[in-house]
Amino acid sequence: MACRVFLSEGHDYDGEIMQAAQYLRDQEIKGIPARGGASGQLTTDLYYTYYSTLAMFQLQEEYWASWRTMFRDPLIEAQEKAQSDPAKRYIKGSWDPARDRWGSRAGRVYSTAMALLSLEVQYRFIALYKRHER
Repeated sequence: MACRVFLSEGHDYDGEIMQAAQYLRDQEIKGIPARGGASGQLTTDLYYTYYSTLAMFQLQEEYWASWRTMFRDPLIEAQEKAQSDPAKRYIKGSWDPARDRWGSRAGRVYSTAMALLSLEVQYRFIALYKRHER
């Protein structure tokens, strides 16, 4: 979906992009259980989180407003807080790879990088087109 958004011409996103955006939003609103997760994929599949967040940001308006609400706070809440073991102080502020679908293969650096990239989409990118309702 993100690629389709970037490849679209102008602000008139085709029906398939809008259908995909609605589908993603509906799935997260319903809280469809992810593999190993309690609700939705937005904190358990950080690859999905990054690219879906990038696409939703480009759509702006109600899509971005609702998506930001759904992913931001739960993702921040999933961040490692205090660590009582002094030998593991380095994990404070990171994201646990065990909570991510790809984390067992990619590790803590990957999980943390993908979470941070997702959180900063709105600061690193500009919306290419302002969508206009007809």
